[in-house]
Amino acid sequence: MQPSPYDQPVMIDPMTGMPSNVIIVQQPNASPTVMGILIIIYGAGVSLLSLLALIGLGMMMDSNSELYDPVFANNSGVIYGSMILNLILMGMLVFGGVLILKRKSRGIHLCWLAIGLIFALDMIVELTYPEISAADPNSFGTGINVAINAVCNIVCGVLVAIPLMITNSGMDDSRLF
Repeated sequence: MQPSPYDQPVMIDPMTGMPSNVIIVQQPNASPTVMGILIIIYGAGVSLLSLLALIGLGMMMDSNSELYDPVFANNSGVIYGSMILNLILMGMLVFGGVLILKRKSRGIHLCWLAIGLIFALDMIVELTYPEISAADPNSFGTGINVAINAVCNIVCGVLVAIPLMITNSGMDDSRLF
């Protein structure tokens, strides 16, 4: 009787306790897909709300409107400029979300850059024009607004980095710069 090819001795790897010729294949983790979709939804939603705010700000700056506020009317250039920059940065965030959805690490770096620039823009407006952002006497004030903004941006940066922190996420090694 001849030995069959299945009667060969099986070599066990002492490190893993499994046969030496076993290859374990798993599906990539879904975290880049989930985070990419969430970033796209957030960026698109904030962009839509910013466009609606531009319409509302127009009414607040019109002296014939019931919503007229001279503080906003006097600083209209700064307000419109920061809103337009914010829209551009939200577009950058959406594009980074699309790249994350395609499992490119470059998208995470682009989102970090957008979050950092959004934070810098908010700090510039907050510190140079506090009458716009903290004009309400019931508001927290500039110091608390800066602290809350910093914490929120740090949390957003960590959430965006989740696909990099998970094993088997399938992200490539691309870099932004």
